[in-house]
This record gives sequence, C-alpha cells and structure tokens, in this order.
Amino acid sequence: MAVMSAPDSAIVRRPRRRLLFRLLLLLLVVIAVAAVIEIGLRLTGVLVRGRDAASGERISPDIHTVILCVGDSHTLGSRAPKGLDYPSQLEMQLNLADRVRGYRVVNLGRSGANSSMVLNQTVRYLAKAERTPDVIIFNAGFNNCWNFEEASVLPRNIAAGSLHAQFRYLAAQSRLLRFSRITVSRIEQLARSSESQISDAQSSQILNVHDETEIAFLTDWVYRDLVRLDREARGKGARLVLLSYWNNIRWVDAAFRRMTQTQGAPLIDVHNFGEPTTESWNTRPVALAAPDFHPNKYGYARIAQLVAQALFDRGLIPPAQAPKVR
Repeated sequence: MAVMSAPDSAIVRRPRRRLLFRLLLLLLVVIAVAAVIEIGLRLTGVLVRGRDAASGERISPDIHTVILCVGDSHTLGSRAPKGLDYPSQLEMQLNLADRVRGYRVVNLGRSGANSSMVLNQTVRYLAKAERTPDVIIFNAGFNNCWNFEEASVLPRNIAAGSLHAQFRYLAAQSRLLRFSRITVSRIEQLARSSESQISDAQSSQILNVHDETEIAFLTDWVYRDLVRLDREARGKGARLVLLSYWNNIRWVDAAFRRMTQTQGAPLIDVHNFGEPTTESWNTRPVALAAPDFHPNKYGYARIAQLVAQALFDRGLIPPAQAPKVR
C-alpha cells in the first residue's frame, strides 16, 4: 500500500480545514442574526409594555359609556390613515347616533399580537385604568398561527424566555403537532427576515392551518385566553363582546362559537363586511379590503357601522337618545 507523503497529506487537510472554517463561520452568522432578532423583539416588547403602562388615560366624567377595543392590527387600523381605524370610526358613529350621551372608544390594538398578548395587555390596562370600560370588544387570534410570544399554551417560564427556549419546548411536543418541522422552518425564517417582515403574519405563518390537529390546538389556545379574559372583565364589571374577522379564520371562528355556547359571550359577526366586499361610492365600486387582507378605511367604516348597530340592537349599550326639542 502506498504511503501518502507529507505534502500530499497537507493538501488533503487544507480543504477540510477550509470546510470546517466555513461551517464555523456560518454557525456564528446564524447565532449573531438570531441574537440581533431576539434583542430587537425584546426591545419592542419593552416599549410596548411601557405604552401599556401609560394606557390608563383620563376619561371625562361627562362620558356615559366607555368601550375598549382590543386586538391585533385589524383593531389598530393597519392599512388605513390615522383616525380611520374601526374604533375611531365607531366612536364617531355612536356619538352621531346619540347626541345626549357621550361615548369614548379606546383603541388598544397591537400589530402582530396573538390572543395571549392581547389578554395580558388588556389585564394590565384594566389594572391601571381610572375608569373601567363598560364593554370590551375582542378581535384577535389570527396571529396565533405564527406568534408564540407570551403564549398561554406554554409554561410561564418558557413563554417569558427566549425564542430558542420556545422552539425547544414546541419541538418536544412533536408527538401531537408537527413542531419539529415547524421549529426548523421558523429558525430559517428568522435568519432571513427583518423584524418588520416577522411582524407580517401573512408571510410568517408557520402552522399548517389546513391540518385538523393544529386547528384544534389553535382553537383551544384562543378559547383558553377568552375564558380568562371574560373572567377578568366580569370581575371589573365590564362586558366582553367578541368581534369576528371579516374573512374566515377557522380556529378563531370555532373558539368564538365555543365561547358563545359555554360562556354566553355575545358575538358580532362582520364576515364579508356583512355584504359583498365592495361598496358603491358615486356609482363606482370601491374595495373594502387591502391586498394583504386587512380592511382599508372603507372596510373599517363598514365594520364600525355593523358594530354600532349590533351594540344598540342587542342591548349591549343603552338605546340611543335624541336631544330634547326646546
């Protein structure tokens, strides 16, 4: 057998060393990117929680009814100019319908939030509010298919920990769900996405929303958060009202149905905006939703109209009064 000479051995070792160096460099890059994303998400969480702490705004004693709208970007008003989100338009419509009583609608929407984040944010608001809202309108749960931050389905120490800890825990549940594959998919996504892209739920979906097992998992998660929120609201003397998305989100719709059946929570159904998804303005059809499925300013106006009508018609707020004629 031929013996490899020293020069030949060195030639073989060099490609191996280069390969090991490249793999090590790649690993360091992935770790660095994950660390930057983790820090960014934590700083964002700190800023949001800081805003939460100051959210107990002063409300005039002349205001008869206070409504708190909680949820994700559909409540916040993404894809609409400032002041044309559905809570702002709801306040305007209520005050136009009732010139005697005053209405204040508070928008506590948070882009990208899942149902657990909305629950926790609402609990913090109720703890600090000088005046408890009379009605809390909940519209959230879509982002549960990709965002596990503060998730009530995770142990508290895991939910408050790093993304890596959340991934490890979820991967351990792979007997029930496909979290092993999900974990790899999510890490790859984090490594190539900016924070703004991570917040885009349409492009960040990591659960298979066509898988019945995962639909059941998401339904139970949203339902669990709603039961606790309903208990917190009742404890403060507020009424929890559920607001559907305009489009069909199976796990959210299923959780809402379960809440109406088991807890008697009223549901305001705005599927398809109550009508076809266009509106005639000067005989020209106008779309009510943006291409990314968020409502636009016209869609938010329709939602506000349907919510105001349901609140009055179903006795969730006192009947509108007209000013007395002198």
